[in-house]
Amino acid sequence: MYAETSNHTLFECPQALQVWALSPIPTPAHRFPSDALFTNMVCLFWNLPNNDQMEMFPWYIWKARNEKMFSNEDSDPHELIRSAEVEATACRLAHVRQYARKGMNLVAWGWGSHIHK
Repeated sequence: MYAETSNHTLFECPQALQVWALSPIPTPAHRFPSDALFTNMVCLFWNLPNNDQMEMFPWYIWKARNEKMFSNEDSDPHELIRSAEVEATACRLAHVRQYARKGMNLVAWGWGSHIHK
């Protein structure tokens, strides 16, 4: 039995590992590099290729864990990935619209490669 830590929930439990394995984000084989949450977050956000969807996967893994704990509902990993991708797209488009309304140059802010995805 594993201790339920944030790191375990996001990076070590079998359900989380299945989501990471199915995701389009390249992750270390079979596990993240550490049993420390901060180290794994650094690996995810700073050492892997830039991917707008990355920040949504931990959030949706956490939501799935809460649905299981509090409502006894199982989450399909494929559906979790699809939901995270849809949410990432919606957030990206909301930011593009927000910056455009303010007349900001999105290319100067590093958003140029994201606008037409």
